[in-house]
Amino acid sequence: MAFNLNYKNKFEIDTKGNLDPNSTTGAEFVPIAAGISTVTPAPGDTTDNTAYYNGGGFASTDVTGQF
Repeated sequence: MAFNLNYKNKFEIDTKGNLDPNSTTGAEFVPIAAGISTVTPAPGDTTDNTAYYNGGGFASTDVTGQF
């Protein structure tokens, strides 16, 4: 069984902040790779529910990734 080598996957982000993945007109893509060792697709938002000291004992939900 052959496995895809992780460095052959190319991930880029649009630094212009465009939100429509179907429209790349005017986009300025730069590679993202530093610090990434694995990628696992997930069919939903990735969230962080950290309870910070200033939250009064409550956690807030921050979306850190979207599918």
